[in-house]
Amino acid sequence: MLDSVLVTGATGFVASHIVDDLLLHGFKVIGTTRSKKKAVQFTHIFQEKYPELAQNITFEQIKDISNIDEVVTILRKFLDLKYIIHTAQPTPVGQLPKGTDLATTFRKPAVENSLGILNAVQSFPNHVKSIVFTSSISTMMRQPQPGEKVVITNTDWSPSSWEDVGDSESLAYNISKIYVEKAIWKWADTNKP
Repeated sequence: MLDSVLVTGATGFVASHIVDDLLLHGFKVIGTTRSKKKAVQFTHIFQEKYPELAQNITFEQIKDISNIDEVVTILRKFLDLKYIIHTAQPTPVGQLPKGTDLATTFRKPAVENSLGILNAVQSFPNHVKSIVFTSSISTMMRQPQPGEKVVITNTDWSPSSWEDVGDSESLAYNISKIYVEKAIWKWADTNKP
């Protein structure tokens, strides 16, 4: 029996490459997507690309990944699920009307989605062995002073804060990653999984 991996946001750029790699390495993949249309489209793409592996990929539509009940429904449906790779992140950069509340659009759902995954796994006794969260170098990055040599380690955090966002959607996306990362670390420290 193949090990099963849930990939959230499976139709995204990074996630689709992860799905590709998982299939080639003999995993069964359950991908989540908010859009049924994208699920159908990506199913066809992978079936065409890997006809011999077509039975190893399925997509589940999930409207709100921060909703524990929706995630638990997937966990119940796939009791053999061993791993979760969480890549889903709101990315409406360049699609928003002027004046959109960027904290509500980027930061809040990004944090809630990640904590939703953790809380769902914790609330449902299942067989998930490991959860991987995709992050970003923006969580650690800082602008060095001219001539300064910077060594970044796993204890470094970007000094950027939400006040730096202004009306920049790309900064909102990048800085929301910092809030997600810190929320995950805080959750792990509190819950000791």
